[in-house]
Amino acid sequence: MSTKQIHLEVQAKQYRFVLKLLEALPFVRVSQPNKPVLTAEQQANYENVQQGFEELKLMRAGKLQAQPIQQLLDELSD
Repeated sequence: MSTKQIHLEVQAKQYRFVLKLLEALPFVRVSQPNKPVLTAEQQANYENVQQGFEELKLMRAGKLQAQPIQQLLDELSD
């Protein structure tokens, strides 16, 4: 059996409805979009940003002490 592929652009607010509708059709196979592949450098940057957000949450919760900005600037200038 031969198949064809289509690409749909749907308004964000209608996305879930259209996806469920298509998945309900027995002759349609729905593929989820692939996650973008990150380079090693991009992955490292992403992980650093994630760690920063985790540390920020801990600081706001009082579980981690914040470093004074001047101390941070001094470390960067060394």
